[in-house]
Order: sequence, then C-alpha cells, then structure tokens
Amino acid sequence: MTRRASARVTLVLIGAAALQACGTEPDTAPRAQDTYLSLDECAADWGRPDYCERQEVSTPAGTSTFYRGPIYFSTNRDAAQAEARDTARRAGSFIASDAPSNHAVSRAILTPSAAHGGTSRGGFGSTARFFSGGS
Repeated sequence: MTRRASARVTLVLIGAAALQACGTEPDTAPRAQDTYLSLDECAADWGRPDYCERQEVSTPAGTSTFYRGPIYFSTNRDAAQAEARDTARRAGSFIASDAPSNHAVSRAILTPSAAHGGTSRGGFGSTARFFSGGS
C-alpha cells in the first residue's frame, strides 16, 4: 500500500516539473505590454498589424495616437515575439523582417488583474490576449 501512494506522489511531482519545463507561467506572473509611436513599428516587432491596438490620449494640448502590442509574460518577450511571428507566418500574413526587433518606446508591467481584466487587447480576441512564451 505504501508503494502505491509513493508512486502517485512521484507521478504528481514529475507532472508538475514537466509543466514548469514547458514554460507554463502561474496566473500571478507579471505581464508586460509594449507601446509604439506607429502601427508600422508595432507590426515590425510582432509580425502583423492585427496584433497592435490603437490608443488615443486626449489632453488639453491635443490628442496623441499610439499603439500597444500584445500582452506577454514579462520575462519571456523574446519567446512571445517569436511565437507571434511564427503564428503570422503560418497564417500567411507575416509582414516584418525575419530579424527580431524592438521598436517599443516604452514597456508597461501589468498586474495579473490588469492583464486579465475586462478590456480586450490587441487582435487576439477574448481567448488569447497574451503570449505565454511556451507551448
């Protein structure tokens, strides 16, 4: 009997280690989102303009337009960018160069509640608003 319980514990630990190795991030992991001055710069980083969301900020001095890229785990930008570019290639809509790039003018670190908030970001829809950097 002890052997059977021990085997279950071992399998649970192996499963948890495998999930960690696959790049699974906990819901509490910080997320980030880059800001760009133009749609072209955002699309150059993420592979296609669908991944970029237009934002307008009105101040007494006037209105400014900028673009936000997709939300991603803050420690995995390179992997998230590679995944976004690969997805764009497979969809036949890749428009950027093959070289990774970073045209962002700023990067915001989002709290988990902000990253999972009710506002939809980018061109991902409601089911895939951010890249995990691992599959």
